[in-house]
Amino acid sequence: MDATGRKKLIMAGIVTGTCLSQSVLAALKEVFDVYFVSDCSGDVSKEAHHDAKMHMTQAGAKPITWLNLMGEWAPDYGRRNEPRWPVSTRSVSAPWPL
Repeated sequence: MDATGRKKLIMAGIVTGTCLSQSVLAALKEVFDVYFVSDCSGDVSKEAHHDAKMHMTQAGAKPITWLNLMGEWAPDYGRRNEPRWPVSTRSVSAPWPL
């Protein structure tokens, strides 16, 4: 957060209960505003996936689906006079207010 000044993260991982939840919980501890892409990871069972998502949500992270995320990132062509923010594939910070 110090390097960019941004405080929002969008996170995804291969295994919900380990890769994703450990990273999300660590980021929350560092006072980041965390969104996790809930349908871009899985686990050994539906129950394990669901429980990990519930754990992250109860800790303060916000779930979002990949389709909703793409909708948030898509330019709004109805607002032609407003500047668009840059999208970087190397940045995991969310540059828009959710």
